[in-house]
Amino acid sequence: MAAGTAVKPMPIAEGLPLSLPAAFFSSVPSSSLLLFPLSSKPLRFPCLSLSSSLLSFRKILPLPPFVAQTSGWTLQEEEEENELEDGGFGLEGLEGETADGVEPYGEPAEEAKLFVGNLPYDMDSEKLAQLFDRAGVVEVAEVIYNRGTDQSRGFGFVSMSTIEEADKAVEMFHRSEISGRLLTVNKAAPRGRRVERTPRQFEPSFRIYAGNLPWQVDDSRLGQIFSEHGKVLEARVVYDRETGRSRGFGFVKMAARSEMDDAIAALDGQMVAVKDSAISENGTERTLYPYVTGTSVIGMKYKDGVILAADMGGSYGSTLRYKSVERIKHIGKHSLLGASGEISDFQEILRYLDELILYDNMWDDGNSLGPKEVHNYLTRVMYNRRNKFNPLWNSLVLGGVKNGQKYLGMVGMIGTHFEDNHVATGFGNHLARPILRAEWREDLSFEEAVKLLEKCLLVLLYRDRSAINKFQIAKITEEGVTISQPYALKTYWGFSAFQNPSKGAEGSW
Repeated sequence: MAAGTAVKPMPIAEGLPLSLPAAFFSSVPSSSLLLFPLSSKPLRFPCLSLSSSLLSFRKILPLPPFVAQTSGWTLQEEEEENELEDGGFGLEGLEGETADGVEPYGEPAEEAKLFVGNLPYDMDSEKLAQLFDRAGVVEVAEVIYNRGTDQSRGFGFVSMSTIEEADKAVEMFHRSEISGRLLTVNKAAPRGRRVERTPRQFEPSFRIYAGNLPWQVDDSRLGQIFSEHGKVLEARVVYDRETGRSRGFGFVKMAARSEMDDAIAALDGQMVAVKDSAISENGTERTLYPYVTGTSVIGMKYKDGVILAADMGGSYGSTLRYKSVERIKHIGKHSLLGASGEISDFQEILRYLDELILYDNMWDDGNSLGPKEVHNYLTRVMYNRRNKFNPLWNSLVLGGVKNGQKYLGMVGMIGTHFEDNHVATGFGNHLARPILRAEWREDLSFEEAVKLLEKCLLVLLYRDRSAINKFQIAKITEEGVTISQPYALKTYWGFSAFQNPSKGAEGSW
């Protein structure tokens, strides 16, 4: 048999010639991790050798799309390719025709190579080849991965068999939508040169930020909601690149400012937060001010654990728009979290904590994060966002019990934090803390602690216009977490100061 040839890294089984031995079609089992989903990249066969006659299959049998892991486009892998080009297998004899008179497989024309940008992060080389197969014969398809993290970098290259098919692919797929992302498809620059591209122009646009979206809302549903108030040019839900889950917010682009204003003013309870985006000259986005907010959260230690209380109101500006917003959540095995401030930012914090707890559980080492560790984590998150001039507009109360130790702390929106026996956010810091300082005891029973919290909540209900008479109380002990059903307090509005607030006041106001 003629001298063997060194074969470049090969794709998964579907990309191999049909006459290869069945052993080459065995797949390597993979395990899916919830936090770090595995990417299906092509397999390598670095020491595989074939006779030169196998190279003639391109003319004998039509090959399915070839999915490559490495190619000449990936400049940082040139050294690795150079090692594979010879390797002692006698490649110098492959130029020209093979022994049976059939031309070997040739490189596609440079003009038939395409750059594909803004790819979904779950798209691998095989899926990319299947997509472009609709435009013609795909010679090579490659998604570029980050060497350090093994995650897709969101772009790749496709080589079509002819220049005409490459032009057709550009026409078919440029600015087409795949998994909620608009693809960028154009001719790849020949090796050693860059394609001249015009700089991006950021024109004023009528965009709306939609926060607190239900997890099941996708792009089409988001566009459908806003289409009732004008022409929707674009609707996009933002997804996490690693988990593929919705991040609970999105953006909508309207055709006119009047339609944007109408949509913000007219949308009912389908969303908790709808607000303008601030778009700077370089296209970045920042939340300028919180729109939908919750008021005070009160927490304190008692004999058996920690107890938190908050109402369920969500204020759209000065309007009590939402009355069923849960602002106390169970975190991990040992912690409770309550939040005042922007509701959509609170949802973002909950997403961070979900990933933190999931990552901690994956170790399966018998340990779990306690309230002190979660409190420290939240402190760093809030301080980090503050340093980026993009803060999370929340004040957080974190309580918990682990190994018999009670813990209660607070974190502000700029990262200020402390621990105490009782804490409160918002107006509660001014109106409830004096009551707690006077009446709190370390040996309070659960019933006494609830009674003291309800006294504080009643004062806030009378004095804070953002408070509503619908509350939840949550406790955490060594036995676990209990969050009460919403309930109301008995109130009395017959006080003379309530009926005639200006009586006895000096001056006119």
